[in-house]
Amino acid sequence: MRGGLVLAGGLSTRMGVRKSFLTFDGEPFIAIIVGTLLKVVDEVVVAVGFRDDPSTHRRVLPASVRVIKDEVEGQSPLIGIITGLSQMRSTYVAMLSCDLPFAKAQILEYLFKKAHGFDAAIPRWPDGSIEPLHAIYSVNTALDAARIAFSSGGLKSTDMIERLTRINYVDLDEIRPFDPQLLSFFNINTPQDLMKAKKIASEILR
Repeated sequence: MRGGLVLAGGLSTRMGVRKSFLTFDGEPFIAIIVGTLLKVVDEVVVAVGFRDDPSTHRRVLPASVRVIKDEVEGQSPLIGIITGLSQMRSTYVAMLSCDLPFAKAQILEYLFKKAHGFDAAIPRWPDGSIEPLHAIYSVNTALDAARIAFSSGGLKSTDMIERLTRINYVDLDEIRPFDPQLLSFFNINTPQDLMKAKKIASEILR
């Protein structure tokens, strides 16, 4: 069984508004990302912040999607990861941040295949940097690693990854056939990023 976990608990300080509800053609990012996930997974969980109202997300998502609040307060992706993974029935999970409007189902499908037999399949750029929140993880193994990392003072997703022993790093050249411009990894952090993304989207739709 496959799952999808969307991390939507960040404060979006650089953007100034919640990134989950930024829109393309009137559709919120969170709905776009969940729709992409539902093409390749059996269950989707959206993890929102400790002080968030889950109903605001539920109103724009299919009824089958579970929206859950972080178990503790704090600004750490590990909190959302632990909260989300602990609620999943799946064996493997596609873990995505909520600011990836160009994510593609074909890439997620490919990464699920690359994750088989590993703790994770994580895209990797030529300079060695990775995409930890556009990756596939073994649910039980990642949950254990995230809990250990957080209890040891870790705050970043990479603190979890450091505790995984079998990682299949997927070079982005393998992914280009599905996405030549690698737009799937374009994330939105600032108003300028959003303007650029909308320009890209308008060009794609021409």
